[in-house]
Amino acid sequence: GRWFLLFLDRFRMGYSADPFSSYLALLFIACGNMFLADIFSLIGKKRSYLVSAMILSSTTISVLLSYRFTSSNFGLAYLLSISAVWVLYKLKNRWVGMIVSSVMICLSLGAYQADLGCTSLLILLVILFMCLGQASEKDIFEFFIRCAVSVTVACLVYKLIWDLSLSFFRLEPNSYNGASNVSVSLILKKMPVRILATYTQFFKYFFGNSIKHSIFQQYKFYVIVFMAFGGVLLWKGFSLAKKKSWIRLAIYLSGIILIPVACNVSMIL
Repeated sequence: GRWFLLFLDRFRMGYSADPFSSYLALLFIACGNMFLADIFSLIGKKRSYLVSAMILSSTTISVLLSYRFTSSNFGLAYLLSISAVWVLYKLKNRWVGMIVSSVMICLSLGAYQADLGCTSLLILLVILFMCLGQASEKDIFEFFIRCAVSVTVACLVYKLIWDLSLSFFRLEPNSYNGASNVSVSLILKKMPVRILATYTQFFKYFFGNSIKHSIFQQYKFYVIVFMAFGGVLLWKGFSLAKKKSWIRLAIYLSGIILIPVACNVSMIL
């Protein structure tokens, strides 16, 4: 389903040797981090450098760079997935924002579908921050609707272009990760099981040893991190309860519960 790679490779004239490919991938990821920092008003602050450094030094980025022949494409997919949310959140013209965001998400899917998790998680985090900030409940619901429409349109257009590409190039979809059997009915049928799997994979990644991604795993480092963040999130939730902002509190708690689903949304689709 990564039909956009064909056009990106043609644009680069097939050149993917190191260090060009790795530098280009890191440039795209760094630009994506800038959009991420700007969404939360961190540009110019020391925390923005810390967040970007943590992302760039993660095991995921090292794995991404190991695919030298297409690492720059994966970096671009990340940039598009983050900037799509920035456009929805920052642009004053909402219709233009939705159109541009849909195009970005569609292209990101065409390059690497898993980055839809970056888009979904960022949307969720923005909503959580809006609940804790000065945004009205109307603004929160409108932002969510714009995001839902943009993602839905992007997915539909992505699938349409995928089918047209298969027809034009006379190809059959590969069975990799069940790509050859994708359908709306199958997604709906398996959604309960796949939603449960998103929580299972989230737990395994941070609290299990089946996926090796950090030397801190054996010391239960992430248990301490999650306890600390969980304490902060609960404290923020209590502040909403004290203000008797029950709708905001319901959205806020729902958002926290859905974090694993947002991270692994590609497993559902």
